[in-house]
Amino acid sequence: MTNSEILTAARQAAKRADNWMDFSDFVFHPFFGLLAKAFPEQKKRAAFYKSPECEEITKLLAVVIDRDESDNGSAPNGVSKKQKHKKHPSKAASHARIPHR
Repeated sequence: MTNSEILTAARQAAKRADNWMDFSDFVFHPFFGLLAKAFPEQKKRAAFYKSPECEEITKLLAVVIDRDESDNGSAPNGVSKKQKHKKHPSKAASHARIPHR
């Protein structure tokens, strides 16, 4: 799979992702993610992380995070917009939205 194909797949996934965690898992999951499948060797995956395509995927993740936050009030740390005013959310709150697989 080429870097361009990976970016295309990531763009498509970003459009259909229900939330930022699903998108992040689709791309970055260490065993089942797009990058793990495309680059099973850590050395090649590390090289991809330095590519312009990976930078674009990181920007896509930011867009999905913003969309997710505006759609349902979920910030990436699992704290709702209403809770953001608190300085130190508890660990339980920050991990409450991470599904166990």
